[in-house]
Amino acid sequence: RMNWRLFSPLAVVSMIVIAYLNSFAGVFFFDDVHTLRNAINASWAVRSGDWAALLSKRPLVDATFTLNHLAGGLKAADYHAVNLALHLACALLILGLVRRTFQIVLKPDELGPSHEVAALFSALLWGVHPLGVTAVTYISQRYEVMMSLFYTLVLYATARHALGHGKGWQVLAVVAAWAGMASKEVAITAPLGVVLYERTFVLKESFVAQMRLRWRFYT
Repeated sequence: RMNWRLFSPLAVVSMIVIAYLNSFAGVFFFDDVHTLRNAINASWAVRSGDWAALLSKRPLVDATFTLNHLAGGLKAADYHAVNLALHLACALLILGLVRRTFQIVLKPDELGPSHEVAALFSALLWGVHPLGVTAVTYISQRYEVMMSLFYTLVLYATARHALGHGKGWQVLAVVAAWAGMASKEVAITAPLGVVLYERTFVLKESFVAQMRLRWRFYT
């Protein structure tokens, strides 16, 4: 019998690594160097006590660029490796999110291999789709990659809470939403994404009842 819990993550990681293996030979291009210089300068400004720098930049991603620079200078392969690792993490979260969503909407005896296959192919389609290439190979797009990672984590944590796994998952969703917004501003839509996810898959009450039940979490 197929062990999907083991096979699916291995398949996702293997296929994405194979697809992006040649990205390690890539170089900085377009505004990569400019982006890195600004990010590193912003992080050092915060470290020096200029906390106002946090208000005008994307501090979480800038911090990862700074760590990259401290670890290996300006070797492009190192930056590509981090982008790929973040992309892999997001793909695995999508795998988990689709799997958990099936567990929410279906009864245990209705779940089968076809749902595991659907979750696997959802993650693979997202992970190797040509539209996502620049998010990995273009270093400056780490802002997009990290925002996507945390946005997906918000929804995954929401799904885990819906399955009765404790309020700690709601706390994680809130933290992930803030982390997403510290990566790129568009993550401000994450609370709306949670409302729509629960409206579609989790709660059977009316929209008004949903707001009364979840307003603290959404806020």
